[in-house]
Amino acid sequence: MPFFTYIIQSQIDSSFYIGHSEDPEKRLTKHNNALTGFTSRKKPWKLVYTEEFQTKSEAIKREKFLKRQKNKEYVTKKELEKFTTDLFDELQKASQSEQDSMLAKRECMVLIKPKRHAPIIEFLPEGTFVLKLERKQHWVYVGYKSPMDSLPQHGWVRKKYLIVE
Repeated sequence: MPFFTYIIQSQIDSSFYIGHSEDPEKRLTKHNNALTGFTSRKKPWKLVYTEEFQTKSEAIKREKFLKRQKNKEYVTKKELEKFTTDLFDELQKASQSEQDSMLAKRECMVLIKPKRHAPIIEFLPEGTFVLKLERKQHWVYVGYKSPMDSLPQHGWVRKKYLIVE
C-alpha cells in the first residue's frame, strides 16, 4: 500500500501544513472537520501537493525534510540538480592537483559528520572518484557523483579508505 507526503494550504491565510498519510484526500477531510489543533484554527484547507512513497518511513522522512525546508527559499529539484552538477563539474576541472582527486580503496561509508557513529549517507563502491574538499585528522570531506543517481553528493569518509589517484 502506498504512503503519501502531502501539503495543504489554508484558504484563510494561505499558510501551509505538511503531513503524511495513506489517503491524503481522507486526511484533508479530517483536517477540515478538526475541532482542535493547528489545522482547526485555519480551516478550510485545500490539498496543493502530494508525493507517493512505497513505505511509511520514506513518507515520514520526506515530511520531515520538507518541514525543515519550509522557511528557506524554495528551489525546484531540477534547478538544484543542475546547480549541484555544474558546481561539481567546475570543482573537478579546477582540481588539477593530485592531492585533490582520490579513489575509494574499497567500499566505504559516507557519513554526515566526521564521527564513527554518524548517520550514513550512502556506501561508495571501490574505485569511486572523489574530490577532497576538506581534511580533519582521520577524516576527509569529499564531493563525488552518487553511484545511485549520478548526482553530486558530499560527506565525510575515513582517510584510510582513500588513495591518491
